[in-house]
Amino acid sequence: MQHRARPSPLLGSEEASIASHNVSSNLGKHAPEQDAGWRPFFILFFITFCTCAGVYFALSPFFGVPMHSSTANKHHEIHISDCCRGTPNLELWGPVARSGENHVFNSSFHCCNSCKEMCLDDGPCLCNSWVFCSDSEKCGNMFGQCWLKMQEDPLNPNVRDSSPSSMWTSGLIYGKDVGIIAFGTKHGNLRIKLLPECAPKSVAYVLEMLKDNRCSGSSYYYRAESRGTIWNELGDRSNQSSIGPPYGLVQGYLENPCSTFKGIEQEACPKVRRGAVGWIANGPDFFISLANHNEWYPKYTVFGLVLSEDLHILEKLVELPTTPSIWEGVHVSLLNQYVNIKVKKI
Repeated sequence: MQHRARPSPLLGSEEASIASHNVSSNLGKHAPEQDAGWRPFFILFFITFCTCAGVYFALSPFFGVPMHSSTANKHHEIHISDCCRGTPNLELWGPVARSGENHVFNSSFHCCNSCKEMCLDDGPCLCNSWVFCSDSEKCGNMFGQCWLKMQEDPLNPNVRDSSPSSMWTSGLIYGKDVGIIAFGTKHGNLRIKLLPECAPKSVAYVLEMLKDNRCSGSSYYYRAESRGTIWNELGDRSNQSSIGPPYGLVQGYLENPCSTFKGIEQEACPKVRRGAVGWIANGPDFFISLANHNEWYPKYTVFGLVLSEDLHILEKLVELPTTPSIWEGVHVSLLNQYVNIKVKKI
């Protein structure tokens, strides 16, 4: 059965402003007289749509497959492991953990995974960065070499060359308890584990904000919606006939005032689960999900995960006073007062 396209539940602040303006500017307008001939067709379409919608909602519980929390978490972990990408035209420097002279692959993905295998949660991290010779013409007989390295400060990696002419592709791997930052608010510090192997350019943008204290305090939350009765406390859907509203999220603006924002290209890899931090379109608007939104994949780039111990802070944010609004047909809840964010190192 085909489903009618739904408006996106996530719009950036600029798009939302335009949508709100369009709604208000259309109030009170009257349809031209020549459009009256379309009314019978509209009525017929409306009756047909209501009939189809009734059948869909009546049968959807039988077609939906409940996603239990254990299954959802296992699937997400598998999906995270599939993420292994780096940044082209970037050469990272540092002590060598394994020479690339006799460590050769045919793709940066495999080079990345070889580093990840040396930095597991149940043991010491012996590799936190990798460098792959990816340009076959420039690399010559070095093509495919995979150098595994160790950064002294993974949150501030040693960059040797980031020019467009660089023949290297490089990436970072954050082991256990590494790569954790905080979104500080008056309601508490929300600790976030960054995912450079999933979204390296997105993580680089966030890390740039940490280099100067003046660049980390111009962000804020402006939207907050609870899980309602649609998702349970683990983020799994308890109501199979609805995916919102409410959508179970907080939304905000993550801005680096020290540089001109040029947009971040999509780096979709993991699905949106409870605690996922991701961009809306190409940023700088972002969201943090309180629910497992598998239906949003692969539209949004996820670049971080909130530590499970801090999810209660998110639940506190969605209890703040809000005002209802409509963005392009989607009902949303906007905070009566913005909540300022300070991006911090942990």
